[in-house]
Amino acid sequence: MLRFVRRETLVPDLKGATKSEVITELVNVMVAAGLVDNPGQVISEVLEREAGMATGIGHGLALPHARTHQVRQLVCAIGIRIHNRIWKLSD
Repeated sequence: MLRFVRRETLVPDLKGATKSEVITELVNVMVAAGLVDNPGQVISEVLEREAGMATGIGHGLALPHARTHQVRQLVCAIGIRIHNRIWKLSD
């Protein structure tokens, strides 16, 4: 996993207040790093995956993800949202 994490795709203080906003924020940092070709498509695919099977793993942690053809390799963005957890285990 560490070989896919880049300094420019780390977001230590996520601003989004909803799952959609957080996912958009994370995709946008991957776009800025030149890792994503079509951000709108990626956001839609991650939100569709999240709607079909939520990715909350407990304690406010989540691993939103999707398979997409909008990247050339496996990519990763990591964000931290300190206040007001968005994801719950039941999500």
